[in-house]
Amino acid sequence: MARRASLLASIVLVSAWAAGTAFAQTTEVPRAAARDHVVVVGDLIVPRERAAGEVVVFRGTATVLGVVRGDVVVLEGSAAIAGRVDGDVVVVDGPVRLRGSAVVGGSVLAGGEVERDVGARVEGTVREHLRFTLGRPLRALGSLLAPVAMTASLLLVLLVLLGLAPWGLERAADALRTAPLPSIAWGLLIAVVWPAAALALAASVLALPLGIALLFGIGLASAVGLAVGAFALGRLVVPAPRGRGWALLVGWAITGALGLVPGLNVLAWVVLATIGLGACVVASHRAGRHRRSAEPDRAHEPGSVS
Repeated sequence: MARRASLLASIVLVSAWAAGTAFAQTTEVPRAAARDHVVVVGDLIVPRERAAGEVVVFRGTATVLGVVRGDVVVLEGSAAIAGRVDGDVVVVDGPVRLRGSAVVGGSVLAGGEVERDVGARVEGTVREHLRFTLGRPLRALGSLLAPVAMTASLLLVLLVLLGLAPWGLERAADALRTAPLPSIAWGLLIAVVWPAAALALAASVLALPLGIALLFGIGLASAVGLAVGAFALGRLVVPAPRGRGWALLVGWAITGALGLVPGLNVLAWVVLATIGLGACVVASHRAGRHRRSAEPDRAHEPGSVS
């Protein structure tokens, strides 16, 4: 168990390092190649002589003393610019402070006040007290928009499964933990056979409705498989019988962190969805076998009618 926990901790650390993602803390951009950085709740600082790619803060502050190659987007909080930003500075709900040494290649847009010191240069427009629509912040999120939306959807699916089938989640996670190879094998079989069968049926006039239904079902099954895989990942860190809710949140956080790593996110989603579906098959088979084995015992109980 200690080895398994160490492995999972390593995955989390590597993912957080690669994605530049932080939760509820002050983050200082390290000396490395300019990467995108996302802070969910907390503060982000780009020190002097350091560079970042896109900077996104959902709730907190962004302080730029160095260089940002892309945009600086703060959804709720504030931004202070004393370095260089090649793109736009957008603060949806809060003020912007431009120091005298600030250089902004794009525009400065703020829902609050824009305080501009003498010497601050802005190539675009400066607008304050704006009422934002979602268009500009969503465009500013750029390539991060799809992973963020995927992470939010995953949380909704996890909460629905937790409410409707909590023991199903537990049995699937247990199946993946105790029978990983059968779970992977069944997942790969489903990943190959289901789309092939759906396309074959869709090519037939008589079976076209069934083929279309199967094609649409792939999306729903993938969402369930991804949720099961994420929960199983959380159960490796928070083993049963400890809190099911904590396991769900940990698994969701790990999957969300992996989802913010370009290139790795799609691979992580596909792998987790595949093994999650396979774990569901193994768990269903175990449940059916348990019911069949219990029937003879009930038949021999006193008072039973044969």
